[in-house]
Amino acid sequence: MRLNGMVHMIRHKDATYRVTYTPVGVPPASCPSRIFPDWAELERFLAGPLRVEWREILTALEALCRNGNYCIYEVRLSEAEIQEHGFGSAGTLSGLHVTEAA
Repeated sequence: MRLNGMVHMIRHKDATYRVTYTPVGVPPASCPSRIFPDWAELERFLAGPLRVEWREILTALEALCRNGNYCIYEVRLSEAEIQEHGFGSAGTLSGLHVTEAA
């Protein structure tokens, strides 16, 4: 089962990036974040494992530079992918209402 969710990114003053994946129906505060040391590593992660399109990655870069944060909606990951990418475990999601992706 793939879960529909959102990737929220924050740029810190030291140019590191905090990334959180939040499935629909899961409280954001219960989801762990990952830290990326620079834009290049974040870009590789978005383009690779998360399969974000290049245009969306460029939009994210512009927004992060301008506003310091950006969200990408409609990101679908399986529970195994969520765990593999460091965004929590199946136990984090158990008992919570989540919306399945088609």
